[in-house]
Amino acid sequence: MRPFFAIPLFTFLILAAALFSVSDTFSQQTVEYYQHDFTTSSGKSFKADTDLGNINVTGSSSDMVKILINGNPDYKNNFNITASEVSDGIELKITFKEQVDHSYKNLSLTIDVSVPASYSLDLKTKGGNIKANNINGEVLITSYGGNIKMNSITGNTSLTTKGGNIAINSIRGNLNAFTDGGNVLVDAFTGNVKTQTRGGNITLAGSDGSIDAVTFGGNISLDYLGNNTGINLNTMAGNIKASIPESTSADLNLSTTVGKIVSDLITPEKKSDYSTSSSASGKINGGGSPITIETNAGNIHLSKR
Repeated sequence: MRPFFAIPLFTFLILAAALFSVSDTFSQQTVEYYQHDFTTSSGKSFKADTDLGNINVTGSSSDMVKILINGNPDYKNNFNITASEVSDGIELKITFKEQVDHSYKNLSLTIDVSVPASYSLDLKTKGGNIKANNINGEVLITSYGGNIKMNSITGNTSLTTKGGNIAINSIRGNLNAFTDGGNVLVDAFTGNVKTQTRGGNITLAGSDGSIDAVTFGGNISLDYLGNNTGINLNTMAGNIKASIPESTSADLNLSTTVGKIVSDLITPEKKSDYSTSSSASGKINGGGSPITIETNAGNIHLSKR
């Protein structure tokens, strides 16, 4: 006789899935940790320094700085949160209390901030992603373990992450973007770009400014519309693909140690019939600022737009 408590395997799996689903739902619930609005004026700055948290900052037409912080209800009392008005704007600090166990799971925070669009930003988080949208001021961002994503930025910008991707859509101003372990994507830039990744691909598209892009292990892609003021593309192991206007004036220097060069702007040459390397150098349209493209192990494709 089957025991009265026996449950068919299929039914058991359905019940287990439902229980895990409910458990996951509860684990994703959040409560309000902090909320405050500050009356301010344009042209100042918002500074945030957090031990943990995903930071989302949006510029608006309002003269208010609005801060809303949500997190897991189980850990609401594990943080010190202070926000204050300082001489040059608003400052937010979030720190762990001494007794908190840093190994707790789901110990996450979401920090949503609205600032005047003309504000500058200085954001730091030791663990989390950072997003910024519609900012018309200088931007300085550091994350020790997260992604950085930006949209519609007007102002000089410096971004650093120790372990994440960087993605930017529409930026006017000089850009420095560095990641120790991620991809870099910059679309619609106007201004000088300097970027480096130790383990990822770099994809750039823009209309003006000098470019210095280096990766230690990935591909590089450049679609450039502007007047050449200096371009350097370098990867230790990967392919490089670049397109520039047909009217570009430049001193070209292309080289690959193991790979081939394809270009409709200059004729490449191999060192010998037995060599795996190839190079191309010379002036196009009378010469101008240097365009240097180098890879140790990969192909180079340089074309006119």
